[in-house]
Amino acid sequence: MPPQSRSEGRLWPVERLGEALALLSPAGRPEARGLPIGDVPSSVDAAHPVSHWRDWVERAAPHFGLEAETIEVTSGHVAMSWTRSPAIAPAANADGVMTGFLVILGMRAAGPQPGAGIQVELLTPDGAREEAPSAVLFEPVAATESGHDALRRLLSAASVDARRCERACAHLSFLPGQDRGREIWRLVAPTDSRIAPALVQAAGPALLLFLASHAVATFLWLLSWWLIGTQALAGHFDQGWVGAWALCLLSLVPPQLVGLWAEGLVAIRIGRLLRQRFLRGALGFDPDHIRHEGAGLLYGRVMEANNFEGLALSGGFLTFTAAIELVAATVVLGLGAGGVLHAGLLLAFVLAAAGLSANHWHRRRHASDVRLQLTHGLVERMVGHRTRLALMPQEHWPGEEDPDLARYGRALVASDDTLPRLLAGLPRVWLVASIVALIPAMAHGVSAGHMAAALGGTLFGFAALADWCHGLVSAAGAVIAWRRAAPFLTVPASEEHGAAVIASLAPIDATLPAAEQGGNGGQSAALPLIDGVDLWYRYQGRTASALAGVSLRVGRGDRVLVVGPSGGGKSTLVSVLAGQRLAAGGRLLLQGLDRPTLGFAEWRRRVASAPQFHENYLFSESLAFNLLLGRRWPPSDHDLQEAHALCCELGLGDLIERMPAGLFQWVGETGWQLSHGERSRVYLARAVLQGAQVVLLDESLSALDAENLMRCFRVAAERSPALVVVTHE
Repeated sequence: MPPQSRSEGRLWPVERLGEALALLSPAGRPEARGLPIGDVPSSVDAAHPVSHWRDWVERAAPHFGLEAETIEVTSGHVAMSWTRSPAIAPAANADGVMTGFLVILGMRAAGPQPGAGIQVELLTPDGAREEAPSAVLFEPVAATESGHDALRRLLSAASVDARRCERACAHLSFLPGQDRGREIWRLVAPTDSRIAPALVQAAGPALLLFLASHAVATFLWLLSWWLIGTQALAGHFDQGWVGAWALCLLSLVPPQLVGLWAEGLVAIRIGRLLRQRFLRGALGFDPDHIRHEGAGLLYGRVMEANNFEGLALSGGFLTFTAAIELVAATVVLGLGAGGVLHAGLLLAFVLAAAGLSANHWHRRRHASDVRLQLTHGLVERMVGHRTRLALMPQEHWPGEEDPDLARYGRALVASDDTLPRLLAGLPRVWLVASIVALIPAMAHGVSAGHMAAALGGTLFGFAALADWCHGLVSAAGAVIAWRRAAPFLTVPASEEHGAAVIASLAPIDATLPAAEQGGNGGQSAALPLIDGVDLWYRYQGRTASALAGVSLRVGRGDRVLVVGPSGGGKSTLVSVLAGQRLAAGGRLLLQGLDRPTLGFAEWRRRVASAPQFHENYLFSESLAFNLLLGRRWPPSDHDLQEAHALCCELGLGDLIERMPAGLFQWVGETGWQLSHGERSRVYLARAVLQGAQVVLLDESLSALDAENLMRCFRVAAERSPALVVVTHE
């Protein structure tokens, strides 16, 4: 960090990182207000790089009601890369060791004119708020070689003469080193919080602006109609009244433009939030629930979730605006020539539309359920088509689909478009009925103003009723889609994040394991890594227990072999030990702490597992990504070197040499094809590279020959503090 940096007085010391998180937490969080924050021992400050503290912040932030998100901010695109969310900007020296951090409360444009720049609001260590140009974010960044200097060095090494080097630098105006970038830890509301408050926070102000602008536009439209209608029915036109009418029409433009802008903003924010929640919910689904539902039902849920966003937004906007217009039309009709009876007639049509819509929704829901079951059956049969070819005669194939298709056909007939057509024609019936209702008032004679109000309310009610009917149809579809997509949004919130890790701000490596730290002497050293007593587990919908009274103890240096028949509960035991499932009974401790105390993420970080082959997966990414998936990404040079060394120990060195891109060769479903044995060794390497205290292997190496099997066991035993291997009899 430059010694004369202007940001030096704004930098917080590393040991106050927990205090900064508590200050940035949402108001009213009792955990944040009452949490005792310990100090980081000064002896460990120089030993931990920025990546270490980034990992700590990501695990600690949920305890403060926040979610940490690492983003890259460039000096030329600060406004595009970042929002108004609070953030922490780490500062590091030339060796990458974190020396302090900036606390960022938000940002704003420096002025109304384009290109005025961005002002960043900072919280200083003494508690003061200070505004500074966005350039202050990049002052603590260690100086690096510029892009042009790197290009000159590269071209010189390639024996390119100096004149051509300068010409190349002159033509390349943008190079990676010119636009300085830095890492920012943005703190946002967690995506597993309740959906309703999140929607209000994301789109509430914009939605209020949209409704207010629409209400203003509605009032101006009615006023303009009353002005011109009064003059027309009176039989003369006054120049002043015509001018007022024209002014009302011109005044309609600003609120309509504001309403369109606000509508787009609401749609973008709600759509983004829904997609985030749907993705989070899909990833948070319980594996047993996924297996129980099957691919067909899950596919149907995904399709309904995709439809819900469009239907909800279109139907929601139409329903809101139509409700405002109907209220305005009812008031105008009540003040017009028809009086209260005329307004009551409009309300009767509104209720009739709601009744028809409810009937339509009931029939459409039944048809949707039948279609989803049909899709489920079709997908399941497509997935298992090879078994069908082998086990079922071809003449019996149509007998499966025909009853389902017939049932779906009957549901479609019951939910035909008769009701939507009635809803579409209801506004026309209203228009005729409303004019007929005005005949008695016309016969008795009314003032031009009252007649203008009645006719204007009739036409305005016609348009509002049409929008109301159309919005109800879209809303019915949204409700049906919601019934199927709701499980994605109602996945239980993430579990407790671990008081044992959060209560002290010491680095991750200093908090656990206690045996390594020796903080409690011999008592800590005697604690086993895993201590399970009388563990029970039963799958949902089953009467028999998969685990019944299982007890085990795994200490440091232990190598445990679990042998049993197929279906004996071995994989269930591994999933309970790994934290993938919660035991229904008994006690399970990791170094003396249970999972609620230690936290779900910390438990999974300290217990790594390589599941059975059919439950493991290689993503369509680089080999390095698949290897370091449980460690960190993007990786450091040390991570890549360790991954390469481990692969060589497992006998994958020749494979990496054959790959054109080495560790960065694309593998997976559409990339470099690996054999079953090679995949098994990649799975093992991924578990070992996580750096966990306990490694669980659940029949992970069954595809290997004897020589490679012994090699993998030897490597796993050497590199794992404790190893549990599960195999069948």
